[in-house]
Amino acid sequence: MSTHNWRGLRRVFRIPLGWMGVKADVDAELTFHSQGRIDELMERGLSRQDAEAETRRLFGDYTRIESEVERIDRGMNRRRTIAEHADAWLADVRYAMRTLAHQPVFAGVVILTLTLGIGATTAIFHVVDRVVLHPLPYPDPERVVYVGWSWRGKGNYAGALSPREFMFFHEQSRIFDGLVATQAIGGTVGETSSGTSARGLRVSEDFFRVLEVQPARGRAFVRDEFAADAPSVAILGHALWMTGFGGDPNVLGREFRLDDRPYTIVGIMPESFELAETESSGFLVPLRFTETDLADIGNNYLAIGRLRDGVTESQAKQDLALAFDRYRATFPDIVKKEGDAGPVLFTYRSLFVGGLEPVLWILLVATLFVLLLGCANVANLLLARALSRQREFAVRTALGAGRGRIVRQVVIEALLLGVVSAVIASVVSLAGVRGLVALSHGSMMRDTQLAVDRRALWFTTLIAVTASLGIGLAAALPATRIDLARSLSEGARGGSPSRRQRGLRDALVATESAIAMILLAGAGLLIASFVKLRAVDPGFVLDGIVTARIAHAPAGYDSAAAVDEFERRVLERLRATPGITSVGATSSLPLVRGLNTVMTLDGNDEAREGGLEWRAVSPGYFQTFGIKVLRGRQITDADGRLAPPIVLVSKSFADKWWPGENPLGRRIWIGKFGSRSLGKRAGDPAREIVGVVADMKDMALEQLRPRHTVWVPQAQMTPSFRSYVSLPSFAVRATDARVAATALRAVIQDADPRMGAPEISAMRDVASSSSSYQQRWFTLVLMSLFAAVALGLTSVGIYGVVAYTAARRVHEIGVRMALGARPANLVVLVVGQGMRPVILGLAGGLLAALALSRLLTKMLFGVSPHDPRTLAAVALVLTTVALVASYLPARRATRVDPLTALRSE
Repeated sequence: MSTHNWRGLRRVFRIPLGWMGVKADVDAELTFHSQGRIDELMERGLSRQDAEAETRRLFGDYTRIESEVERIDRGMNRRRTIAEHADAWLADVRYAMRTLAHQPVFAGVVILTLTLGIGATTAIFHVVDRVVLHPLPYPDPERVVYVGWSWRGKGNYAGALSPREFMFFHEQSRIFDGLVATQAIGGTVGETSSGTSARGLRVSEDFFRVLEVQPARGRAFVRDEFAADAPSVAILGHALWMTGFGGDPNVLGREFRLDDRPYTIVGIMPESFELAETESSGFLVPLRFTETDLADIGNNYLAIGRLRDGVTESQAKQDLALAFDRYRATFPDIVKKEGDAGPVLFTYRSLFVGGLEPVLWILLVATLFVLLLGCANVANLLLARALSRQREFAVRTALGAGRGRIVRQVVIEALLLGVVSAVIASVVSLAGVRGLVALSHGSMMRDTQLAVDRRALWFTTLIAVTASLGIGLAAALPATRIDLARSLSEGARGGSPSRRQRGLRDALVATESAIAMILLAGAGLLIASFVKLRAVDPGFVLDGIVTARIAHAPAGYDSAAAVDEFERRVLERLRATPGITSVGATSSLPLVRGLNTVMTLDGNDEAREGGLEWRAVSPGYFQTFGIKVLRGRQITDADGRLAPPIVLVSKSFADKWWPGENPLGRRIWIGKFGSRSLGKRAGDPAREIVGVVADMKDMALEQLRPRHTVWVPQAQMTPSFRSYVSLPSFAVRATDARVAATALRAVIQDADPRMGAPEISAMRDVASSSSSYQQRWFTLVLMSLFAAVALGLTSVGIYGVVAYTAARRVHEIGVRMALGARPANLVVLVVGQGMRPVILGLAGGLLAALALSRLLTKMLFGVSPHDPRTLAAVALVLTTVALVASYLPARRATRVDPLTALRSE
């Protein structure tokens, strides 16, 4: 660092000189005065030798003087109080406020630009913080882990346990302070059977100890309440207490009905309580494992454990491995192959955040790019403003102000603007988080996570101060390198910027262009991917179909006959409704997760399969959705409860088990795995395959490989499967979607007035409601928004630079026009100079986009991260915008009358 720069920074931050600096200043001062005295004595006739001797006698011991000055300087430093520093800074703050108050448009533009960048960055940081960094609202969250089951030989796993697995590891493992099982449930809540739908949790005994939470009112469950014959009790969530019971403090001890079963309310959870991995915890009820539950080998219960203090993750895995050896020895019929299965430990991030984590980090980086672009834009504005004030700075320098004082003044102005922006951004970020929650449809965050906490506020303050300080120094240091004589002689107009100043402005424009190119490339790739996704053929009809889903059934639908009768009435009335061309019912709609089960080929216990997709459908289902039946027949009205049990299978399923053969007439056992039945799903008879259905994307539009799926008639659903699916969903194909929606709602209500209002959706909306689709839409909207902001800021920045440069060259342009230059040539000259940094930035941004776009690979569908058409289109858009932004001020500058331009000089 040069001596000149060091002195400037020292004055800005009030850094003391130190003894070497004081000694140098004293030596220079003494030399100046002694030389003057020597010259005076020599003029009186003394020789140089005598004059030097007399001067030494008059001035005395130089060493003593230096020591005395050092002592005085140290004393002055000690007497410099905080109030003196505060007065100096307050004076600069008051001056900055007066200066900015006289330029409200400039201040408003800067504040708006910084607020956009800081607010967006804070909002995304809040989501990253609450979803990825600090997602669990429990004490010592690093000790909270999840236990699942892994099929190592197949390379897949389930993030949950079966009841038998949970009970065994709950009793055998010694690494947990507690291990709890939870299961999400839904029901109709109210003091009558016509209450409202709500979702809650069944929780096992250690729930409150594992999460280290307690009810805000009342008490937690006690051990006796988990017995099979214990009275039914419940703890209400705060939201359900407020909406269902008006926040009545006397609600404890009262009964409420859940699916017409009475429960005694024993507690109210605190408002802040949430179970991060579930959609809702409106109520809690004890989880009581029955013998039937323990026979169920399905991994359907989320297991949450709290590690003992001091237990590491590796120790926990070793303990679980030992416990699994005991499990294999205890249940040799369950785990037959060595190393084929076993418990696995998950962190919250790996189990629930999953693929969402890279998406959020990419969005955070994108917002930081937007913030950086905004800072570059503001730095350009402040630099232009500072350059226009060089005459002011020159006058202040001539009056004795040091460069450091002027730099500090510009930095304080930037900090003031940054502080105001940070305050507004804090409010904006809260609104932004609400918008993010709404945009994600609750798939990432919920309303309980909306409050902007201290971490977000500290983050806002940090980036605001850092950005403002960097912007202020970037604008102040170049603008305060003043040639005093030149600045004062050039008048109020100021001179043309130096090469260094022009280089800085061009570098800022190039940076803006590069950032805009990166963001536009990311948004362009996501848009192209989304267009491909919307155009994908799922293997069934999406448009023209309206669906109805019923959340929960009222009392009386615990038998197959009651459900079948309700379904029959609804289907008959819908078929008779004008405008409806086709009707079907199903246990789960396409693109909505169905029931996961197992299967064994009849007569061969070794030919078995897990993870089979099971769906029950009515006659007319395949016609309604336009699903092709490749072989055999569809389900008909003849396939009733008393008819021979049948099943239709997907093409991929048939190709696996009977390649090149005809699967019709073969038989399979659903709900049976080898020689064992799957607990609650036992009792399903061997079914004859009567049809082969074309493969389709039944889980997600971006699904790459078809799942093995089986379809059974709704009327042949056995009680074991009926316990998982109480009421069917309905789908109609109609010429008018509004007619279909009205008919569905009216027919369902007429079939049973106690039914809650069904959820009516177009099938296209059902497809759009999947979590993967929502994540893609969420990322697309935000990236497109960031890219639009980046494009706008870049165009404003280019326009401002070209306009400023053209204004400073009015005299030059006037001279050129007076000498015969054509306006069109001058426009080309100005635009060319303005586009030079844009082209450089665009080239650099394109290279960066090629490197960074690989991060988007998992979010793309049918599009390469290096798609040349998308990147070329983005580059063309950015170049066009830059040309327009350069052309407008250039054209205005060439319309100036040459005589007026010359006279102004």
